Amino acid sequence: MTNSALVCYHEIVAELRKNRQQRFLIALLIGALLGLIVGVAIKRALPIGEPSEDRSPADWAEDSTEESVIPDVVRDSVAWQYAEAYQDGNWSRVIELTLWMEDRLAFVARSEGADAVVAERENLVAQVSERHIADNHLRDAGVDDQYIFVPGARLEYVRDDAGRDDLEAAVARRTWFRVTFPAREKALLDKEGLPIRSVLVGVNVSLDGRVLKAEVVGNLDIDWDTITYDWSSR
Repeated sequence: MTNSALVCYHEIVAELRKNRQQRFLIALLIGALLGLIVGVAIKRALPIGEPSEDRSPADWAEDSTEESVIPDVVRDSVAWQYAEAYQDGNWSRVIELTLWMEDRLAFVARSEGADAVVAERENLVAQVSERHIADNHLRDAGVDDQYIFVPGARLEYVRDDAGRDDLEAAVARRTWFRVTFPAREKALLDKEGLPIRSVLVGVNVSLDGRVLKAEVVGNLDIDWDTITYDWSSR
C-alpha cells in the first residue's frame, strides 16, 4: 500500500470512529430527553395534594398555599377551632374554649347567681369582639387575640410542642401557627406602628381542651423572631 493510500485509509478509519462517537452521544441525549419528558408526564398525572400516610401536619405546612387543604388532624384540634372561631366571629365558641373565661363565668354563677352570668357573658363577648385602632399594637405584654386572628388572615400549621409549664393549668400541647395578614390595613402593627406581614403564634391547650392565657394581654405566645414585613410580594 502506497503512503498516500495508507494516509487515506487512516483518515477513513478516524472518520468512522468519529461518526460512531457522535452517534453514541446523540443516542445518550435522546435518551435523557425522553426520560425528562416521561418524568414530567408522570408528575402531571399524579393527584395534587393527596397526603401519604406517613406525612405529618408539619409536612403539609411546608408546601401549603392559600388554596391548600388543611389535614383533618389539624382542623379537629382545639387550637385550630379557637383561631377559626375568632375569624368567624363565633364568640360563644371563643368563650367556651378559653379556660379563664369559663372559670370567670363559673365564679359569677356561684357568687352572684345565674342572672349575673348573662351580663358577664355579654361583657366577655364585647371584650373579645371589639377592635380598636389604639389596641392594634403588638407590645411586650402581648396583644388581644382578635388582632391576630382577623378575618381573611391565612393560618398555616407549623408544629406542636410541649408548651409552657408556668400557666394556670397543665399544658397538653402548644400548637404553632403562622398567621399571614391579608392587607396592610388589616394587619397587626408592631410597637413602632409598622404593619406586620406574618408572625408565628402559639396556642397553649390544657389537658381538658381549653386555651390557656399565655401573656398579660391575650392568650397567645408570640415568636418575635419570626415577624416579617415583606409586603412587596403582594
